[in-house]
Amino acid sequence: MPAFLNLAPKTLDIITEMLSQHEKAKLAATSKAIKTYIEPQLWRKIKTRVGTSQDTAGLVGLLTERLDIVPLIKVLVLDEYHPCHARRLLSITLPEMWCILK
Repeated sequence: MPAFLNLAPKTLDIITEMLSQHEKAKLAATSKAIKTYIEPQLWRKIKTRVGTSQDTAGLVGLLTERLDIVPLIKVLVLDEYHPCHARRLLSITLPEMWCILK
């Protein structure tokens, strides 16, 4: 187990709260144990970006491919509304969802 994970849980939380999503992703890539700790934080809040592969259609594709992240999602922030993709997104059961923002 990496020494990083030997820190007190509260200390780990303080450190990781200061990191950007990009930095958290890079840290998660360093070991499986760290990935297990960091990944729930990476997927807690998802934002879509219109005109990119990270739009609502891309999100639907991701959620159908990566079923392991579905229970980690708490908040969706959608920057677009496409009726077809929105229906597909809402058809996916997100058991821990708190809210969808636009």
